[in-house]
Amino acid sequence: MPVSPSLEIRGSPEPVLGRRISATTLYVLQKCERRLWLGHHRPELAAPPGDFERMLAERGREHERGVRESRFASATGPVYVGQPAEQAAAETLRRIAAGHEALYQPLLLSSDGERVGVPDFLLRENGSWVVHDVKLAVNLAGHPEIGLQMTHYARLVCECLSAPAARLEITDGNGEQRTIPDLPEEAYARALERVRALSRGGAEPLDLLSTHSVCADCPFYGHCWPLAVEQDRIEVLREVTRSVAAGLHAAGIRTIERLARAEPGQIRMRGIAGTAEAIVAEARAHRERRPVWLAPPRLPPWPVVWFDLEGDPEGEEVDRAIYLWGLAVDDGASTPRPVAITADFGDRGGERAWERFVALATEILDRHPQARWVHYSPYERTWVRKYASTYGAPPGFLERLDEALYDLLYRGVRRSVRLPLYSYSVKKVADFVGFRWRNPASGSLWSIVQYARARACGDTAERARLLREIEEYNADDLLAMRAVWRWLLAEGPKEHCG
Repeated sequence: MPVSPSLEIRGSPEPVLGRRISATTLYVLQKCERRLWLGHHRPELAAPPGDFERMLAERGREHERGVRESRFASATGPVYVGQPAEQAAAETLRRIAAGHEALYQPLLLSSDGERVGVPDFLLRENGSWVVHDVKLAVNLAGHPEIGLQMTHYARLVCECLSAPAARLEITDGNGEQRTIPDLPEEAYARALERVRALSRGGAEPLDLLSTHSVCADCPFYGHCWPLAVEQDRIEVLREVTRSVAAGLHAAGIRTIERLARAEPGQIRMRGIAGTAEAIVAEARAHRERRPVWLAPPRLPPWPVVWFDLEGDPEGEEVDRAIYLWGLAVDDGASTPRPVAITADFGDRGGERAWERFVALATEILDRHPQARWVHYSPYERTWVRKYASTYGAPPGFLERLDEALYDLLYRGVRRSVRLPLYSYSVKKVADFVGFRWRNPASGSLWSIVQYARARACGDTAERARLLREIEEYNADDLLAMRAVWRWLLAEGPKEHCG
């Protein structure tokens, strides 16, 4: 049974079996060594999973069930159902010796008992074995842990079954079968040795390995981040990436106070030179608890179109990766009226929502050809292009909209000012300038959970209520961008900052 729930992949069927090195252990290692250390030595510090994590877990189980029923219905198992690892490993070998061609959740145990793996499927092919796993991930470039996990399975197959794995493959979140390359032996060996070192104990690693937005999703966020803030660590700054931190440490700069006293010329070192002014400005913003301006905001003229999407790109259904298209035309004088185009729950619901959006967007582009479509971060531009590529658009539509898009985060906020914030999400920045959402509990992950609940709900009135809550949240997102825009115009310098 698991000794450390914090080491489980949320949504994965494979728990950490005692202190053995599993695919889950390697997943956590790839994410953050400090998280792995804490999972082994201070599991009580982990926060329980929230609604979004529980939804992902159930989605993972549903996806796995669907793949089994559609592709591997003949697989016997699950072999591992929580019994002792030695027992499940023996049962796996017994079924293989009995001639079973496909096993569901077999357990592979190394001869020394140190390493264990529970792949979703083990399939016999021409006398060899194919390892097949089911993942919600779609963009594999953003999930290097998958290659390490699959390599782990391959090494166990070779050891337990005395033959190399014929192939490593997954079914991804889109339902597509994809081959995963086996990593070099030295890469796998390094990962094992690092796990062993962290498992043995020693001092807690103190590095923050990612930005606030990533760390905030970790179960140990409540332990790591406040401690780093208390210690005045430069790693909490949005500008200070891992490479920047290493360079600053080498220069003897480890605290925000010390960085804020530096001159940009002092830190114009390799990898930092082009952003030295912004790095120091952000440190000063945190030390002085005020905005530090880099340049006057240069915002397009009115009218503008506020534009915000609600989406779940990690879901397995591309059709509903974007489930709400929100927009509002603003002439700068009157309060804009938000419009929400929500994907229905029938077949091709996402495609139909895209078609309705294209029709409305075309009308607005014709009526206001010079208006900029203001969004926050590259998310909207990315998904407009993906939907146009997937479902098509009228001639010239994508070019017109692409030209009109204006990223308020990077071309407005980040180009102009540094704030005493750990995250520059619209939620944080708008709150800083005084905007409040009608539902304080709402947010992007909240929205995904609400949409999933609406989709599963059989009560028509309750479903409509849930969708109205999402639409209200999206409307507030649009108005939040408007509040940030107006704050930039009102508070930003009117002449160039030195």
